[in-house]
Amino acid sequence: MPDAPPPLLIALPHGLNVSGVTMWAVRLANALAAGTGAGAGTTTGWNRASGVGLIVHRELSGHDRLPLALHPDVVVFDAGELPPIEDACGNIEPYATVYRDAVRAMVRRFGSPVILSPNLHGDYYGVAAQLSQTEPIRVVAWQHSDIEYNVRLFQHYEHVITQFVAVSDHIGETLRLRLSSRAGDVVQIPYGVDVPSEPPERQASHNSHPAVRLIYTGRMEQKEKRVRVLVLLSDELHARGVAHRLTMLGDGPAADEIDVMIASRGGRVRRLPPVAPDRVASLLDEHDIFVLSSRYEGLSVSMLEAMARGCVPVVTRVDSGAAQVIEDGVNGIITQAGSNESERTVVESLAEAVERAIAGGLETMSRRAWRTTSQRFSIGRHAALVREMLCRVAESPMRRWPSERPCAFTRERAEVGVASGSVPADGAQRMREALEALAGRKVVIYGAGEHTRQLAHIIEASPIRLLAIADDDPGRHGSRMLGVPIIAPGEIARTGASDVVISSWMHERAMHDRVASGCHGTVLHRLYAPAVAGGIRGFADSASAS
Repeated sequence: MPDAPPPLLIALPHGLNVSGVTMWAVRLANALAAGTGAGAGTTTGWNRASGVGLIVHRELSGHDRLPLALHPDVVVFDAGELPPIEDACGNIEPYATVYRDAVRAMVRRFGSPVILSPNLHGDYYGVAAQLSQTEPIRVVAWQHSDIEYNVRLFQHYEHVITQFVAVSDHIGETLRLRLSSRAGDVVQIPYGVDVPSEPPERQASHNSHPAVRLIYTGRMEQKEKRVRVLVLLSDELHARGVAHRLTMLGDGPAADEIDVMIASRGGRVRRLPPVAPDRVASLLDEHDIFVLSSRYEGLSVSMLEAMARGCVPVVTRVDSGAAQVIEDGVNGIITQAGSNESERTVVESLAEAVERAIAGGLETMSRRAWRTTSQRFSIGRHAALVREMLCRVAESPMRRWPSERPCAFTRERAEVGVASGSVPADGAQRMREALEALAGRKVVIYGAGEHTRQLAHIIEASPIRLLAIADDDPGRHGSRMLGVPIIAPGEIARTGASDVVISSWMHERAMHDRVASGCHGTVLHRLYAPAVAGGIRGFADSASAS
């Protein structure tokens, strides 16, 4: 056994922004550097601090840098000069140069191998694949969100990944099923947060305002977090006669929209900019209920932070994370509103859940919420499990990416017979044949992501009458792509389109189910569904949605 724990290098592709991934990485780095959890509850017996580094990229547009304190022994590598890798179209060489320098600096300071955690975007795994050909690294893949993208990403880079880390039970089960040949290399390590030794005293509301105090902490973002719902929740509670105040803490692409909505709510709702973690803790102590309206999660760090301060969680039902932490009606409330419910349904469900929480006794649930995090989700426990995992990984054989395979996950454009992470090898041919079969028809392409971008040349050269691009991300609505507007899926019927072609490999089934009931009078076309009678060229499932 080596005389020191193996060093960990964590990439933060979105910088020090408002994000559960950011808070996880900073807390873990600080804990490892300080020796928190060393030798406790593990088989390694380590009682020394670990070498740890952070590669910090620039924050995305709409996000400010959080004032986060780092342990003096955490090594920070500034990647702020690099543009967002989402704009690089697979040109990963500038990023590989920065990462290579960081790896070599870690080796000089702490020894080898370096355990590299790329995070979030496929092309950062492409960088890791390229480095594996020359550098002494092991790659650990953390799955932070319960989305298909992550599973496909891990399948694509399975050859170079030594360890897969699931942050929830559900994600762990999914990875073992989808990566069946590597099921033994999947480990479940839930997040950890700072938990006080005793339940914090709840700061009482002012006697003149005996209102229940709601808080949301996190990104102001609509596609995943559905933050509009929270402002509408305040309207619904007001209509039901529930006295309350709602604080929304954070920033992000939907912040301006939220501010406009708040302005007409008569002081019931406020948004505060991002603040340091100690101030977040103080604000949680001043509130009674933490509300979360997400479509999907991995294991919500902000929910755990709230529970650690005794702030009772009221959250939407998601497949991953919430149910392994919250016992409904005991230490929090889980609504029955899922990821594809209408906005109105989610609002009503959350309002009913808030009323249940109030009726169920917030003081008792508060103590139970704190106890749950204290026993199962402390940063010390998390760091101990990570430290043990890193030691196992360091002793595993090197995994090198095959030199004949492209390292990047994305490409400038997809070609027939050449696969990328987002478009399979036959994707270009499938799209070409599908659109040729729709010659002269009025078509909406559903999906404005990488699949469509890489196949743009085929769509532009096709004989269809392209009316619009539909996308689920509200941040894209109102912009243009391929010379036509990007619209919400709910607006497809108003375009007069005869056909909708779903342009996604990873998310095709979910996208089909999301719009099938709303595209009246159109025909939905799936490029990758199993062949059915009447399908386009035997590979697309054309199903009337009228």
